Amino acid sequence: MISNRVIQEMLETEMAYQNSLALFVDAGNEPFYAEGPEIFQRLTTAINKFAYLSDSLHYNASVEMTQELNPTDLSELRAKRMILIGDFFTEFKTYMSLYEEFLKTKYNAKLPSETLPFKQLDEFLKSKSPNNSDSILIQPLQRGPRYELLIKDVLKRDDELSVDAPNKLIPAAREQLELLLATTRNSLVEATKREETPGYRFGDISRGLLRRGSEILFPAKSSSPVPAPVAESAQASGYKFGDYTRSFGRRAISFWSAAPVEEISSPVLISSSYNPVNVIQIPSAEPPVRIPPALPPRDLSPENTVLNGTDDGNDENDTENSFTII
Repeated sequence: MISNRVIQEMLETEMAYQNSLALFVDAGNEPFYAEGPEIFQRLTTAINKFAYLSDSLHYNASVEMTQELNPTDLSELRAKRMILIGDFFTEFKTYMSLYEEFLKTKYNAKLPSETLPFKQLDEFLKSKSPNNSDSILIQPLQRGPRYELLIKDVLKRDDELSVDAPNKLIPAAREQLELLLATTRNSLVEATKREETPGYRFGDISRGLLRRGSEILFPAKSSSPVPAPVAESAQASGYKFGDYTRSFGRRAISFWSAAPVEEISSPVLISSSYNPVNVIQIPSAEPPVRIPPALPPRDLSPENTVLNGTDDGNDENDTENSFTII
């Protein structure tokens, strides 16, 4: 048995991934599915292939983690694992285009007869899980970075072995692994270069997957965990994924970030009719606070003090207020 963090994390998430794929396969047995667009059948074929590869990889990795193996058997087991990963990325490249075509077909549909199969599919999936078709069908692409880590892990462990170690990779085997790793990287990078489609930008999610892969491999270099990417339903045509949330985040930060506040300490002459009131500190948008000159005696009673909010139409700068003395 071998203690391996990369394999253990893969095993922990693989079952949930397999359950999602099985749920989509179940949808294929529903009457509405057979009456849906032709792309439904191609998706079922692809998902069945991914389910088989996932099950085979899960079994392969489980054997390494749970059984005592001699060096020869361990090397053969890892070689089979790399073949499975190679098969996965062969399907991965084709599936990227298929998933993009699915989104175009789904969100460009206008007639009720065209949109109905997609609504029925989502209703079925949502009745069984929290995910719709977009979220489930992107999961094979989400496995890419994690499977890439398995290749890197084998190469890393081989580097740590002595030259005469019995399970040391022979040069030809290592060269094949390095070639597979390069192919894997090219497949993942290609996912970030897909052209924008109506209502959805393919690369937005894939870039998040690549960042997630780096986070899994180098957890110590991150101060906070990066949440796993979640596929969002595509919006109306022309919408660029993330536009609204980025704009809202900037406004929220601008509104709630308090500017430095300093007490005004210049002496102010107070008339005999002045009634003490609580000091109000007003945040300024242009720190440091300017110190006003001394004022002549005036009636500063609360009922004669009016707070006028300035509204210049720009809600990012609405942090300034002014006082008017009447």
